[in-house]
Amino acid sequence: MPDGVLINGKGPYRYNTMLVPDGIDYETINVDPGKTYRICVHNVGVTTCLNFRIQDHNLLLAETEGYYTSQQNYTSLDIYVWQSYSFLVTMDQNASSDYCIVASARFVNLSLWQSVTGVAVLHYSNSKGKEAGSLPDPSNDVYETSFSLNQAMAIKFVPVPLFLLIFINFFVFLNWKLVTVLLRKTYRICVHNVGVTTCLNFRIQDHNLLLAETEGYYTSQQNYTGLDIYVGQSYSFLVTMDQNASSDYYIVASARFVNQSLWQSVTGVAVLHYSNSKGEAAGSFPDPSNDVYDTSFSLNQAMSIKFVPIPLFLLIFINFFTGLLSAFIIKKLYFGRHAFATLSFVCEIFIFLYVGMDVLDMEKWRFVNRRYGSYVKALSSMRVLQACANLKAWELSARF
Repeated sequence: MPDGVLINGKGPYRYNTMLVPDGIDYETINVDPGKTYRICVHNVGVTTCLNFRIQDHNLLLAETEGYYTSQQNYTSLDIYVWQSYSFLVTMDQNASSDYCIVASARFVNLSLWQSVTGVAVLHYSNSKGKEAGSLPDPSNDVYETSFSLNQAMAIKFVPVPLFLLIFINFFVFLNWKLVTVLLRKTYRICVHNVGVTTCLNFRIQDHNLLLAETEGYYTSQQNYTGLDIYVGQSYSFLVTMDQNASSDYYIVASARFVNQSLWQSVTGVAVLHYSNSKGEAAGSFPDPSNDVYDTSFSLNQAMSIKFVPIPLFLLIFINFFTGLLSAFIIKKLYFGRHAFATLSFVCEIFIFLYVGMDVLDMEKWRFVNRRYGSYVKALSSMRVLQACANLKAWELSARF
């Protein structure tokens, strides 16, 4: 059993002289009458569900776990470990006294856990006295979970309106509208899926997409006619304008793994316009993958993407060369031997952090199928060369 429940890191208000010793620092929340406040409550414990309530005040639930909810009033709410809730609380009482804010343990023997109760004070600016009376009661079903479950099931999430989802998913392409390009030029096109629910298939009519980069990492260059882009993913393509410009071409982003008959209207379309184009875009949209609900095409596509790591010898060379160069430059500035040694040491630290940490990035090794031993060898080689650079630097400083 814990010693107590803290509210904002402070102990309980002395609501009962028998249970709470004197001299404990407690939390006081100052409010103005008539105003509405948003109160965020997080249960950061590790074992115990807490019941949260404010004496004589309703809790209007507005948000939980980052999602807005339909607004419902509660007199108290069970908050499980690591759950979070936001309430709107209106200060509508007469302020004849202060009010208690309570967080007490649930599904425990209350006779044993009475002292383990977090209590803070809600203080109106025009309050006429200290808190009076007993604490507000929690649910009576101490061991029965039905009250808590019914409460949880009563919480309704407010979905983002469909038109807003569509706008979020496709605003990049809707803003594009018309992209003017020159014949035989190659352009880098960056595509981000900034939606919240839907995978998109991106394609350009009669053009190949040469994948060059994803999530900040260069890839081996492969051609795709269309690519599935999941929520939060980003890709950069090199697209060569090699068509005859008899007309404009469609740029399409359509939803994947959905009922196409229902989602046909939910498609982002822009126009790729050659500067010497002879007419508007014509024909049907380029087709996405035919496996609407089968994920194999998308998975095979993802697995075919190969990352291109920076060659190890290049990392080591940069580290070694930069160390020598910094030593030479600093010495040429005639800062003196001690200043040179200090600045050289500082430069070496930053060089190691910038270049060396790439070698320590185990995620990169996983992608390029290297083994842990390769990493150890590479790191050892780099450190040996750094030591050589340091010795050479000290030799240069000794000559001067």
